[in-house]
Amino acid sequence: MNKTLIIGATSAIAAETAKLFAKRGDRLFLAARSLEKMEAVRKDLEVRGGKICGTFSLDLTDVSQHELLISKAINALDGVDTVLVAAQLITSLQTIISRNRNPQNPSVLSICSIQGGHTTNV
Repeated sequence: MNKTLIIGATSAIAAETAKLFAKRGDRLFLAARSLEKMEAVRKDLEVRGGKICGTFSLDLTDVSQHELLISKAINALDGVDTVLVAAQLITSLQTIISRNRNPQNPSVLSICSIQGGHTTNV
């Protein structure tokens, strides 16, 4: 049984992954911007037998909330084994990086969003 923090818990991929975590018996802590959508995800997971230890509503672009999120998750789960970040934050990060570094420079690791039709796990 893992103790899992899911950031961006209302995204489709996070909600579906959370169902798998719930099925295997993980204890979950959900974080997302929309409290209303997060409650719907929480209820769905609980119906499926998920053990939801807590929720936290935040806007990840507000860095002042990060420490509070982590401490609440650690306290609620009694530690954290896994963190899934599925928040739609990548575009904002890419813009920040582009302002400070040339993203075409091969020595710069670029954080990006991949827009495509298929993903495959091998």
